[in-house]
Amino acid sequence: MKIAIPTQNNQVWQHFGRSPEFTMYTIENQKIIKKEIVLANGAGHTDLVMLLKRHFVNVLICGGLGSCAIECAHANHIEVYSGTSGNADDILHHYLNGTLNALNTPTCDHHDHDDHHECHCH
Repeated sequence: MKIAIPTQNNQVWQHFGRSPEFTMYTIENQKIIKKEIVLANGAGHTDLVMLLKRHFVNVLICGGLGSCAIECAHANHIEVYSGTSGNADDILHHYLNGTLNALNTPTCDHHDHDDHHECHCH
């Protein structure tokens, strides 16, 4: 399984669509076998989900993201947990231990202010 967390300085980044990088963890038997940093450059939610797809990510754990990002992730078979904050390694351990306090609903609604934003996902 591969888990991605948008980060900066190993802290959970709070705006998914502008994520500077992802900390990606490869997990086997509930243990981390690989940790890597992948640059993202805040390319927008669709491009970021496609980046995760190219890296075979199964689970996204993040701070804030909107409904379009969640729809796009789900369309690409990526499970989403939102509303987290803090140290990415600690968040990952909570996930692996089953103690992660997170949501699977949008935690960012800035696109709902009549800016004519449309969801486009491949």
